[in-house]
Amino acid sequence: MKAQTKLIEPLLSLFENYQTIDLSYTLENGIPAYPTHPKFYTAPWNEVDKIADLNMLIMSDHTGTHIDSTSHFILDEGNSIRKGIDEIQPLLGRAIKATFGPFEATNQFVTKSQIIQWESENMMIKKDDIFIIHFQWGQKWAIGPKGDEFVKGWPGLAEDAVSYLVEKQIKAIGTDCLSIDPGDGGKGAFSAHYGFLGNGILIIENLTNLDKLPVESFFIALPLKIKDGTASPIRPIALVPKNET
Repeated sequence: MKAQTKLIEPLLSLFENYQTIDLSYTLENGIPAYPTHPKFYTAPWNEVDKIADLNMLIMSDHTGTHIDSTSHFILDEGNSIRKGIDEIQPLLGRAIKATFGPFEATNQFVTKSQIIQWESENMMIKKDDIFIIHFQWGQKWAIGPKGDEFVKGWPGLAEDAVSYLVEKQIKAIGTDCLSIDPGDGGKGAFSAHYGFLGNGILIIENLTNLDKLPVESFFIALPLKIKDGTASPIRPIALVPKNET
């Protein structure tokens, strides 16, 4: 098969004008985890007659920066919306970042009216956008006991904001918090998880470096093909013009 040079060269020229921003946390022992989920653990795996290094990993599929598949909350196997993470295609598209907060108290919501106000001051959210909310909560992320503040309640989306974004037909929703539902304000309702995943809208949690991200960028993330997985750790990147950071 002949190399398609004419197709590749324009892409190479285009990418020369862009830089990448890594939006993921490093996976290491002691990172914050959802209170009811297994914690991440890694250790060296020693072989007999060792000739190389390798490690053992133990973790939830919702570890670190990750993307939720619809099967996480859509439990009815007869529902066509339900898909394991191995069925989810790579996520690519325009990302729109909106910043709210910072939030110090728990039980805080971002509402529909706040998002509409943000749109009026910035840009409209469109169909198939990847909408990323910078709650400015990631500053609490830390290793070990210091990271407890990250999981002691966090802000999230109000139910009317979820409905509004579903109507917008976004492709995915992202957050720098442990969950897109608030830490304790939802009182177990999980309206964001049911609202988004029930409409085929993917959820990305524990994003970082959002302070380096401009309002508009191009987002790329590929989930691992974990058979029947409900989520996958990812290493998402944003492509931004070199003069915008």
